[in-house]
Amino acid sequence: MANEEQIETLEQAKKLAEDKVTELEQTLLKLKQEAYLKVKEIDDAIAKVRQQSSIQDSKSTSVTSVKEPIIEESTIEQPETQKEEKSIPKPSIPKLTIETREFKKEKKGEEKERIGKLLKSRESEKQQIAELQKNLEKRTKGDKPAEPGNTGIKHTNAEVFIYVVDDNPLQLKVILEKFKTTKSFKLTKGFSSGDECLQYIKKHKYPKNSMIMTVVDYYLDEKGNGEESNTGIDVLNMLKDYDSDIEVIVLSGSDDVDIAASATHFGAISFVKKGEDDFKKIVNNIVWAIHEKAKIRKKADTQKFIRYLLIGIIVGVIIIFGIYFISLLFEPK
Repeated sequence: MANEEQIETLEQAKKLAEDKVTELEQTLLKLKQEAYLKVKEIDDAIAKVRQQSSIQDSKSTSVTSVKEPIIEESTIEQPETQKEEKSIPKPSIPKLTIETREFKKEKKGEEKERIGKLLKSRESEKQQIAELQKNLEKRTKGDKPAEPGNTGIKHTNAEVFIYVVDDNPLQLKVILEKFKTTKSFKLTKGFSSGDECLQYIKKHKYPKNSMIMTVVDYYLDEKGNGEESNTGIDVLNMLKDYDSDIEVIVLSGSDDVDIAASATHFGAISFVKKGEDDFKKIVNNIVWAIHEKAKIRKKADTQKFIRYLLIGIIVGVIIIFGIYFISLLFEPK
């Protein structure tokens, strides 16, 4: 009797697991169908644009020219009043104007560009998620915990660490004091060189759910041995090479276009010129970066949750079937 109750319980558990697997399969199928429909809509739009273009081209070439009839001269001499030639009106031929053709080409080009940007964005998002997971795992391997960062920030539940690199002690102190007056970014740490900042990051352990933001001055004084120090762009590259998830803002007293272009090219959040509202721009850029990074992390967490859920369900089903078959083997005959 006990064995029958156990078998019935296991069968109910098996049915529940099978129903759950079926439900997940239907959900995944639905999502896949929606994705296929979206791709089909894009393909239909492209085909429609091509079809319209081909129809217009065929119309312009299908119209045949109408020749004027040849009027043979009569052998009987007619009066000069009757010899006047009669003009035959030429039929109007529909013609695709150059402007219309250019418009069609432009629309087709815009559609291709839009699709290309969409595919490029998805590929970039995949790379960002992969890089993020690798970098966050690297941050947990330091020798000792880093000094506390900022928590309770809007748009994210991550702990945000803010570092400032400036070899001028006075300027460094001023900007650190300004951060203390903010609502969300009171905890900051200053460094006199990019190498000092990088070594600190390498040696310390960070929470897996963390963000690192750095503000780097572009112009750094020369070293004591006469060698030139790293510029803000050099520090940017050093930090990005070690951890591409570290965000950098380059700060400079010059509005040199080449410096701004280099900073953006090598992955800086922005280039900020020193002035009356420079700190406001720095904070705004940090808030924007946190918001954008939070969206990527949310997608990464969703993918991880779905993967773990499917693995858990599969393992659970295997365990239930294993218990069921074991109970059958030991069932008294």
